[in-house]
Amino acid sequence: MSISIIDIVGNKSGMDDYSSNLSNTLNSLGYENKIFSNFNGSIQVFKNFLDIKYINPLYYIVGYFMIFLKTRNLKENIQIYHIFNFGYKEYIYYKTANFLGVKIISICHDPKPLRGTNKLFIANYILRNASNQIVVHNDYSSEVLTKLYTCRNNIHVIPHGVSFNSREKNIDIFYNEGINIPSSKKILLFFGQLKEAKGLDLLLKAFNYLDDSFYLVIAGKDDLNLWSKYSKIVDESHSPRLIKLLRFIKDDERSFLINRSNLVVLPYKEIFQSGVLTTVIRFGKPILASNLRPNLFYRDYYQNIFFFESSDTNDLVKSINRFFYESSNYQDKEVRKNIEDLSWLSSAKKFANLISLT
Repeated sequence: MSISIIDIVGNKSGMDDYSSNLSNTLNSLGYENKIFSNFNGSIQVFKNFLDIKYINPLYYIVGYFMIFLKTRNLKENIQIYHIFNFGYKEYIYYKTANFLGVKIISICHDPKPLRGTNKLFIANYILRNASNQIVVHNDYSSEVLTKLYTCRNNIHVIPHGVSFNSREKNIDIFYNEGINIPSSKKILLFFGQLKEAKGLDLLLKAFNYLDDSFYLVIAGKDDLNLWSKYSKIVDESHSPRLIKLLRFIKDDERSFLINRSNLVVLPYKEIFQSGVLTTVIRFGKPILASNLRPNLFYRDYYQNIFFFESSDTNDLVKSINRFFYESSNYQDKEVRKNIEDLSWLSSAKKFANLISLT
């Protein structure tokens, strides 16, 4: 049996962590596999697009060709494919894979894209005909998928795995950029690529109503140039306490930012699963998230997650102040429960079962 993990995003959006953890845990269970992606540790068939805003789809087509070339003579060829939208490049991959007899387990991260649109006929083809098994990360995603598209009875819910390493070393690595994140202040962190669905505008509006002891750090790429619009939201008096890192954030920088923050804020207006949320759980840091169903899923596992009414700026302001001023919310201790259900071992065992069924 040949098992491959196809990750066209890789280190562009932190998917390298997901693919590596899944791959390593499957290996530990006796399911040898290879990753085809763009990062160290994978077979690099896709270009590294960290500093590129527009990506020519031909780059992906060439990557697909290389994958099929390297796996063409393998028996029982099973490929686990990360899919984020249903477009023409995905159609080409699935059509070719089906023609070659490849069996596909599709991990559908976003049943509905957070930007752009899906091609309905492509989505129906991939979900109904081309995928042997389909994985989503929660019941909400499953419901959206079956509501929007024509699916077979082959959808499986497997929660996003969480790594539980010890907290990484807290080192000030931004000194060479002249960025000062005061340790004595209340540090809010917004982390991840800037997209309208992620609700940064709500957080910026809320920031205007917070007192001078608060700093807000925004860290992530702005491929859509949203900051040109968002920058107008912030009051001039609050601008000195706004720290922007609008670029790709490396792993050690991410560790520093999460460790330095007092509260990670996820003001998402729409989300199907959040890699940022699972990463912050790994560090044991407190999270304030909008009360969307995919976020609420984690309240049964993580005691340091708090919620506010989605898209409600006033409730966001109240929730931030409540966290810092009205109670001793932050528990700097073991705050996870039933956590084995979220481990990569638990997730990988479920993937292993699907591989056996495929």
